[in-house]
Amino acid sequence: FSPHYHCLKTFHFSVSLFTVNDIFPSCDTHPLDISLYHTARWELGLPEGIKEFITNDTLPFEANTDLSGGVSFSKGCYIGQELTARTHFTGVIRRRYVPIKILSTGNIDVLKTINVSNDLYNAPIYQVDETYQTLQSKLKPVGWIRNVNINNLITTTTTNNNSNHNANDDRFNIDHNPITGIALIRLTEASEPQHKLIVCISPHNNCNDNSNTIVLNITPYIPSWWPEDIAPIIKRIVYANK
Repeated sequence: FSPHYHCLKTFHFSVSLFTVNDIFPSCDTHPLDISLYHTARWELGLPEGIKEFITNDTLPFEANTDLSGGVSFSKGCYIGQELTARTHFTGVIRRRYVPIKILSTGNIDVLKTINVSNDLYNAPIYQVDETYQTLQSKLKPVGWIRNVNINNLITTTTTNNNSNHNANDDRFNIDHNPITGIALIRLTEASEPQHKLIVCISPHNNCNDNSNTIVLNITPYIPSWWPEDIAPIIKRIVYANK
């Protein structure tokens, strides 16, 4: 992937006719796990497919297609054109798909004994205060997890033992801790530093029901290639070579 929209192109190869070595003869290729592909997409804020898009609800701007060159404002009529144009010219984009890091404050071995991936899929994200009490004015979810890689789940111990990671930095070094997944989040609520974002794993995904509930902290990040004026308060992803 390239973080520049003009490089985000799709190439179609016939597996029966070509191999990777035929196209890139100088490359030393070997199979990679599909999870690396998904993690690379999430880092760039690029949702994909019916599992990550919310059917009949996701707007082009929420999926960041305006940033990746997927929306034309000179094209003729298309479904949703009026809403898309109005959103563009008013400049009000409340929600976007963003990379997230999920932090477990408990025993990660316990988490791996349950079907966390299924429980987290489409799980609502809530806003809480410093005491982890759900804000009465924020009972509605401020976002939804759309996909995760449970192998990238980070524990408090792992984070605290990493001397290269400063929790007060305004940028997130992707080389220290991997992105866990992607979520559709309201940027305004995610930009409030005095509050935290959490997700609850319980029979009913209800943060007000403390019985048998596991609480996970959610930290959203802004891809490194996004314009600086988008959610400037939220930490941005950086790479070691930058």
